[in-house]
Amino acid sequence: MMRFRTRATRHLTLALVLAALLAPPLPALASAKGDGGSFDMTTGVLAFPYLSVSVIRDGRPRGLLTIGLGLELEAAEEAPHIQHLTPKLQDAYMMAATRFAQELTNLRAPIDVAALTATLQTATDKQLGPGKAKVLITYAQMMRR
Repeated sequence: MMRFRTRATRHLTLALVLAALLAPPLPALASAKGDGGSFDMTTGVLAFPYLSVSVIRDGRPRGLLTIGLGLELEAAEEAPHIQHLTPKLQDAYMMAATRFAQELTNLRAPIDVAALTATLQTATDKQLGPGKAKVLITYAQMMRR
């Protein structure tokens, strides 16, 4: 039997054990997430989950750039093929957004959404080929620390 020194320690241990028992297993979380993109047949837009990138200055985090984006597909029949490529696209977007965030000179200035769109469009064209899809920015926010 475990001995607890304080009542707070006992309650903290009980809370941690209950949280571990009630949490869903990791494979269930991975399968619930899916492949990352959801395609809307009516609009022809493939939506991606938000991506967040830390802004590092002098070795310390100075902000967090959060981006919501989607792809407007030129041909809806290519949606299954492009959905299959969403992990590669998400990786390319993460790398492009990280480069964009590190090149920001003034974190207090509004985000240049046109430059961000151009950066992500270049990453899209490298993965899919030019003219296959158009990047749509639905959300862009910089949280400074």
